[in-house]
Amino acid sequence: MQESQKIPQGSPVSLLIFLITLVSMACATGAYAQFIDVFVPPTIEAGRSANIVAEWGGGIPLRGVAVETTPRLGLTSVRFTCTDAPAALSRERSSSGGFTHKLVLRQPVRGKCTVVFTVTAASNESTDSFRIDPILSDARVSHPNNGGLRVVRSVVTLPGLIDSDNRVGTFSPDDDARVTTGVSISLDESFTTEFWMRTTRVDQVILGTWDGRDDSSYPLDIVVEPGGRIVVYTGEPGLHESMSTTQPVADGQWHHVAVSNNAGQNKARLVVDGQAVDSLIYKSSMRREGILSVAGRASIDSGFDAGSYIGDLDELRIWSVDRTVREIDQSRRRSGVASGELKYTLDFEDAEAEPDLRRGLSSLAFDAPVEPILANVTDRTVTLEWKVPTGNIIEFVVEESANGSSFEAVGQLDAQGHSDESVMRFAREDVQGRVVYYRVKQVFQDRSSRYSDTVKIGLGTFPVDPEVYISNYPNPFSSETTLSFEVVDESHVTLSVWDITGQSVTVLVDKVLPAGTHEAIFQASDLPSGVYFARFESGSIKQSHKITLAR
Repeated sequence: MQESQKIPQGSPVSLLIFLITLVSMACATGAYAQFIDVFVPPTIEAGRSANIVAEWGGGIPLRGVAVETTPRLGLTSVRFTCTDAPAALSRERSSSGGFTHKLVLRQPVRGKCTVVFTVTAASNESTDSFRIDPILSDARVSHPNNGGLRVVRSVVTLPGLIDSDNRVGTFSPDDDARVTTGVSISLDESFTTEFWMRTTRVDQVILGTWDGRDDSSYPLDIVVEPGGRIVVYTGEPGLHESMSTTQPVADGQWHHVAVSNNAGQNKARLVVDGQAVDSLIYKSSMRREGILSVAGRASIDSGFDAGSYIGDLDELRIWSVDRTVREIDQSRRRSGVASGELKYTLDFEDAEAEPDLRRGLSSLAFDAPVEPILANVTDRTVTLEWKVPTGNIIEFVVEESANGSSFEAVGQLDAQGHSDESVMRFAREDVQGRVVYYRVKQVFQDRSSRYSDTVKIGLGTFPVDPEVYISNYPNPFSSETTLSFEVVDESHVTLSVWDITGQSVTVLVDKVLPAGTHEAIFQASDLPSGVYFARFESGSIKQSHKITLAR
């Protein structure tokens, strides 16, 4: 393997996984060989590891993989979750100056399989590439020129390291220190447990209440399965029930994980990074209760088992209530949350609490929320103002709602370059209706986010212009869409398209049109996927319509 270079601690590196080869190759029976999904972490820090996870579709046997990396990106391991078959690994210089690694299994994999690639970035402020090609059963590297289909995927990332004085718990293979919280949880009572985690290790226990015996019941076990996903178990003799994430979480990035239990409904919910990802209606025929252990599972016979957690943890909280997804999302970026409903907390800042635990500085930062939004209304233009809070924020997204529950993005402002406590302003023209709601989403460097409180604005009784109906088909669209609009009276009409940042993309119509229904074609072959707005203007009439480009 490539020898590691000495890197200054805490140096950021931006990882561009711009060429991941997903190859489909037809065989005689018409089956296809391809990686059907590839999960790439958004950031990587110099000197740290990250996991890239590829899902093999299983159309034909897979003999191995060929991986090409740039010189500054090291491949440290490749693991097939579906087989323990021995493999031969070779490495050679590629034409680009990097390395091509070939891993060939002694026996081919038949059927679906997850392949986990662990990489380490060993440079500052660099852009690096990582390419995967399958090796088929004849040990040849599959290539699109041989009848396959190559898909190129681009991921532009930001520096992963955030300056922080936050201390977290670090658990290593040679560290036997684990935590027994002393807190008993039961499915007969509502609760929520939540924590921050970062790891590249799999097949391990993060939090556990099971003692490992087949005749025992238990309320909660949170584990990382071999493919890097989180699985939450609850069970009793003869019955183990579970819920899981759809994407790998053991990717070397910080993730917030929460599990809530509603005892009245027999319902558990899994929330990752502020989003509900799975739920479970469990069937309990007996009391499931246990003492929660951290970074491992407490076994009656042998202490913590071999699946103990290796990685970082922070801000562990156990609540005596079933917290909503919104409550979990609003507080996950706040350190030291205090509440009478909080039964247990472990934040690793106090060295006297659990003194045997190893602690370290971390890139995980906790940020202040957006302060109350100030709103000013002039005619039908709403101007919003708020102070930039302290923190590592890269952008603000302004969202609007007519009913206070269903929001859509209407603006995007770059936060970089603005000092803390400076004022951001956003103006929204031609706001319709009598009442409108706004909120502001902060987006942090690690792509996590946090919402402000919602502000409700009354617009009064402005004169209402005739309604103009704008639609488009298809919506969403991949390359072009047809916009249909109605002109009430013969007049000069402008129909333009704008992106979410408020920049004009194109003008489709700019002329006098007779009354009636008209159409215009919007071609977006050179534009990135995302939300755009079609803006109709005719005299005092102004209307906007959201369109979605999805490739």
